Amino acid sequence: MTDPQPSLIIHVPPGFTAAKSYAIDVVFNRILQVRYEQRASTAAHYRLDVGNQQIVLADVLLKHTADALFVTDLTPTHALASFPIPAALHDAGDGPATVPVLFGEPNLRTGENGIECDIDIFGSVFFMLSRYEELTSPVRDTHERFPAAASLAAKEGFLDRPIVNEYAMLLWGMIKSLRPSSSRPYKAGQFRITCDVDHPFDPIRSQLKLAGRSAAADIVKRRSVASGLRRIGGFLSHTLGRHDGDPNYTFDWYARVCADANKSATFYFIPDHTAGTLDGYYDLYDRRVIQLIRYLANEGHSIGTHGSYHSFRNALQIRNERQRMQAACQKAAITSDVAGNRQHYLRWDARETADHLDAAGYEYDSTGGYADAPGFRFGTAHAFPMWSWQKNAPLGLIQRPLILMDTTLLSTEYLGLETPGQMLRLAQKLAARTLSSGGDFTILWHNSNLKTADTRQLFQSIIH
Repeated sequence: MTDPQPSLIIHVPPGFTAAKSYAIDVVFNRILQVRYEQRASTAAHYRLDVGNQQIVLADVLLKHTADALFVTDLTPTHALASFPIPAALHDAGDGPATVPVLFGEPNLRTGENGIECDIDIFGSVFFMLSRYEELTSPVRDTHERFPAAASLAAKEGFLDRPIVNEYAMLLWGMIKSLRPSSSRPYKAGQFRITCDVDHPFDPIRSQLKLAGRSAAADIVKRRSVASGLRRIGGFLSHTLGRHDGDPNYTFDWYARVCADANKSATFYFIPDHTAGTLDGYYDLYDRRVIQLIRYLANEGHSIGTHGSYHSFRNALQIRNERQRMQAACQKAAITSDVAGNRQHYLRWDARETADHLDAAGYEYDSTGGYADAPGFRFGTAHAFPMWSWQKNAPLGLIQRPLILMDTTLLSTEYLGLETPGQMLRLAQKLAARTLSSGGDFTILWHNSNLKTADTRQLFQSIIH
């Protein structure tokens, strides 16, 4: 007979206890779903009491205060050691053969009283979840984003692994080895489909000025009156609410494919234009956009905010955009609150963006991926509360990490994949690793990236 919940007491050493408690909470409550009792300790290490035996873990990163972490950048700069996981510590199934050691040493000793492990598991978890390296590194791309290429995970080759979950399972393996009757609940991960609505309509069909210029170019430069007339006809058709022939308007197909896969999606709309046409060409309150929002909601999909380009460091703008999104949903006869957000271009500042979203009343954010590479930016695909560097405490805001984006997969600029088969295999590998860890495989596929038969088939194959 198994003990459904092992009796765990975690003795926490001094130094940045808020961060330690946060990492412990994510490991035990969010990932392992195991009850525990936390107590303060004066020792220089963590101690987990498992019945009458103990697990001793190193305390390396978080023995420092919050301020001291920034006096000297403690992000590892050397090649990481690798810890070979003993077979006895695999709870069930095939796990990774090794884990990289972010902080501490790759040593584990078993004795009569329990286990001593020199890996700083909780410090490593905090390092990934808090995005500490994004605050200490000056590297940014042309959109002011911290790129995957600059991350420790990419440099050390574990960006495609949910390393936080692997650490949690290593710890659970230790607990099980000391108390084999222990068990924990298992929650299957979800497949989350999301769409950032940057361009719901072809701008040339939906904007009078662009349609007029294009028609004039057809007639004057290309000497094709027929093409010019078709261009004007497309604009007139669009104003009447007919979108046949619009390459960006793939929503009917999108909804049908999701229904065939027995899945729903979340569609994020841009509420404002802080960067001109970088934030799209549409007005959120345009009747055609309101009709689209209503249609998607009636099809069983969720509606969220796609925070405009310059909003990610602007608390007032973020709050105003949520209010605008709420108003648009009310116009579309949607009574539920706008719960979720994703920032346009995945722009993010680890020092402040989460705080602004939390203050604006969002329940969750799903910006947590990289533009230049797929994978586990936070080291996990589990939803978890975000860390505030302003408050040195966790927020109410939940992160739903983004694991894979279509433009990352399709663009030769990023991964250099040449065939749909290569793209599908990569997506399937990430999905398998995500779902087997109990995390949610969140993908982003734009409605405007479904213009060819190949991209449609690839999307269908991934979500089925």
